[in-house]
Amino acid sequence: MVPHQLSGVEESVALVYDQALALQGYISLKAFRLTPAALDNLKN
Repeated sequence: MVPHQLSGVEESVALVYDQALALQGYISLKAFRLTPAALDNLKN
């Protein structure tokens, strides 16, 4: 993420897609809610 994308994401989620598993026929999608501490780390 770039700094301007971090504003206003306190109630957003990050989605992670595993293409290697998808190629094997499995849906691999995970959602993560970032904590305020994680957002602070990304901003610095």
